[in-house]
Amino acid sequence: MERPGHHCSVCNKTFTEKSNLTKHRKNHFAKENWVCDVCSKSFTTKSSLNIHQKQHQYPHICLYRRGEARLQCTDAAKSVAQVPSKVEDPTWLDPKKAEAAAKISGGELWKGQLVITFGKYAGQTFRWLLENDVGWLVRLLFEYCQKGEKNELLMWQKERLLEYAREFPPVTLHLDRRLKKQQSKKETAESTISEVQQHPNYASDAELLAAADLEKACDRVPREELCYCMRKSGVTEKYVGAVQDMYEGCKTVVRCVVGVTEEFKVVGGILKEVTESSSEVCCGVVCYPKHASILEEPTDIECI
Repeated sequence: MERPGHHCSVCNKTFTEKSNLTKHRKNHFAKENWVCDVCSKSFTTKSSLNIHQKQHQYPHICLYRRGEARLQCTDAAKSVAQVPSKVEDPTWLDPKKAEAAAKISGGELWKGQLVITFGKYAGQTFRWLLENDVGWLVRLLFEYCQKGEKNELLMWQKERLLEYAREFPPVTLHLDRRLKKQQSKKETAESTISEVQQHPNYASDAELLAAADLEKACDRVPREELCYCMRKSGVTEKYVGAVQDMYEGCKTVVRCVVGVTEEFKVVGGILKEVTESSSEVCCGVVCYPKHASILEEPTDIECI
């Protein structure tokens, strides 16, 4: 408490300096000319108004429980989402102009005065978003943290929105929880992939595609020649064996205008001669025996 010296005749408060008493007396007799544009409350000095207006800069976040924001949107958010704003203020489409305009009205928490220019809440401020739909905000920022943003304007807005949301732990609690869960899934998947890759029978995507191409080639090239070329090209023996096993004991049927044959073996080789009693496929050429039994009567020609 200040030492007595100069007394206020209205409230008997004392001051050591007369200048302090003069400032104090203005609070008793000055007119309330400074009015808050948010709540219309009036003040005698501008400094008192500035202190009061800081209370309006902080968003009133609805809590689900202590330290945790409610994710469910408010009725006001539902109304805005049904009829989104179509008017675009050019001020908010330019990062420099948007930042300057927000700092004029927002003070220290100027990011809360920035206006969203995308999505179902276009035209609303960042502060309004925190007050009315934290769930949508968390999903938006989670996707941004995971995938980023190519559009420069949207990237600037989302980055400012992320910085603004980080100032309020009840909101970022949900975002950090989702990011941590996603990171845990990623680490688990990487660990599983690493274990699979260390298995002796593991084949990479490139090797599987190569094996698929070789599988098609098996229909047209003698398998002995194919295996020889694979070994000469450096293909490991386990993949050579896999291709051989692919056609080991394969069978098929032929459907034609008169019916469907019984199953017969498919073999690869150079086609030299085909007899009527043959029931094999050589180098992709189907040899259909006359004595094959007919299982059904189709209406058109089709090969299986």
